[in-house]
Amino acid sequence: MPFDVQLILRGDSGFATPELYTLCEFYDVKYVIRLKRNAALDQLADEFTPVVPKHFDQNSVIYGEFNYAAKSWSINRRVLVKSTHQVGELFFERQYVVTNMTEAGVKLLYLAYQKRGAMENLIKESKAGFFMDKTNSHSFTANAARATISGIAYNLIALMKLMALPKEQRNTTISTLRFQIFHVAGKLARHAGKIIIHLAQSNVFSQQIEALLANIHTLSPLVTN
Repeated sequence: MPFDVQLILRGDSGFATPELYTLCEFYDVKYVIRLKRNAALDQLADEFTPVVPKHFDQNSVIYGEFNYAAKSWSINRRVLVKSTHQVGELFFERQYVVTNMTEAGVKLLYLAYQKRGAMENLIKESKAGFFMDKTNSHSFTANAARATISGIAYNLIALMKLMALPKEQRNTTISTLRFQIFHVAGKLARHAGKIIIHLAQSNVFSQQIEALLANIHTLSPLVTN
């Protein structure tokens, strides 16, 4: 028995190809895909959104839409434009997306586009922060072991961020964590069966480290049980 499920595809400009649009339209798959900015899009957007803001000391966002057909497209499609001005900038910064959803409003569709997956950022951190892409050994087994260790380290840090860091710090990169927490000079001492970490009084991240350790201690019953 088939399921009545509506699929929605969200993608960056790397997926902006007419073949993908046509495929989605054939199978009734809704899509919101970013377009690379070009002179033709800017010229059409000039009719709906300003180029220069009225108030340079205020942030502002203006939405618009128009029908557009690139040279490689066989039909016109709905294109949305979001013009954003930040304080201190001279012009609006424009962003375009193409969609086959005709009923939803422009702002709602941009919100839908912005909730696309961010797996590429996680892969980038696994490479830059945990060196998961290092395969400089002639042995396949050695490279596989290194990748496995990197994967374990990545997941341990991800678990720590999820369970022991405040919500506003859960997106902190591993490079920042290394600088603020792991690469901090200190002295490890044992006293009365306890392990004590002595940090320098001038350490600017001491409160953050103490809060992290306190949160980890609250997880101890969960781990032991």
